[in-house]
Amino acid sequence: MDIIFGRDDDIASLVDKGCRLNMNTVLKTYQLINIDDLEKAINLLCNASTVYLFGVGGSSVIQEQRQDW
Repeated sequence: MDIIFGRDDDIASLVDKGCRLNMNTVLKTYQLINIDDLEKAINLLCNASTVYLFGVGGSSVIQEQRQDW
């Protein structure tokens, strides 16, 4: 589903389209998840002696909070 933003869109339409765009992105990501692979990755992380985290931009917030884990 392609969501096109137009010059004549009113605020309500822009908000609606933005919401739908985000929901579509989450749905597409959800559909890509392989539960077996996810469980294997979680087990590997939980059993690892060391886990290195790197973050850039918005992802750096998670990396910086790692001391709380």
